[in-house]
Amino acid sequence: MLFKQSELLNWLGVSLFEIWICLVSLTIFSVLVVLKIEDYLLPTTTTWFLIFSPLFICDGLNAYFCIIVFIRQYLDGQFKSALVRVLWSLFLIGLLFVFK
Repeated sequence: MLFKQSELLNWLGVSLFEIWICLVSLTIFSVLVVLKIEDYLLPTTTTWFLIFSPLFICDGLNAYFCIIVFIRQYLDGQFKSALVRVLWSLFLIGLLFVFK
């Protein structure tokens, strides 16, 4: 059973752009992990921080996008929904950052 796009967005509480950024960063991260583990095309001095950097960049871009959406909703007068969205998004970003 696959979810519809609208169901997935409502269930996770994130936008399509945020999901797309995460999928791109996970793809780049997966390629870098395979290249690091197999010692192929990457120097042996490559650090794990460099391998995980696409995931940290994803967190930064999502936080930036979250702040932009919060400011736009706040200026439109949607105070409650803006606050709920920013708290939920930053909570998820914080959990992901701690996990990494």
